[in-house]
Amino acid sequence: ESSAPCERELPALVVSGFRFQTAVTYLNARYINYPNVQGTAAQTYCNSATIYKTVLACQQEFPNGAPSLYQNLGGHPTEFAPTWSGSFTTSYTAILPHGYHFISEADVSASTNYFFGNTGTDDPEQMQPGYARLDGRFSLESPGAHWAVDIILKNLTDKIIFSGGAGGTSLPLSTGSTLLQIDQPRNVAV
Repeated sequence: ESSAPCERELPALVVSGFRFQTAVTYLNARYINYPNVQGTAAQTYCNSATIYKTVLACQQEFPNGAPSLYQNLGGHPTEFAPTWSGSFTTSYTAILPHGYHFISEADVSASTNYFFGNTGTDDPEQMQPGYARLDGRFSLESPGAHWAVDIILKNLTDKIIFSGGAGGTSLPLSTGSTLLQIDQPRNVAV
């Protein structure tokens, strides 16, 4: 079950060439009852009594004995569902001689932590930590906007943001590993 997201986007505020816009989302998405879910990669790997007895990391992570192959995620958060997320954008447009425009823009997007894996196990190895990301743009537009030269700045904070992942229990020779897909690091384009 998930509660309906509460999303609020305020109309843009424009003041003397400046433009401000923000959006905020609150989402409380949780499983009510979700029994017999496959265990996490660590639970699956450490489930064997032989492995549990010989691998110190398993004993440290599960001090009460070898974990079960299944778990109940009742009350746990769903995947790709940060509790809070939002963005704030500001831009400034300057009118230059002969009808040219110079535009600068900054965008901050932020999110609280969330599970990004597509395994449905709420594996802690597949948790995206909360982040704030900064993007920007500088543009010079011709009169009538027939052409423009843009400098586009992405992920200036160089945050590692996972866009997906999968537990490695089905990858050959990779039990317990995690395959990750990440967004682009800091980059600039013209």
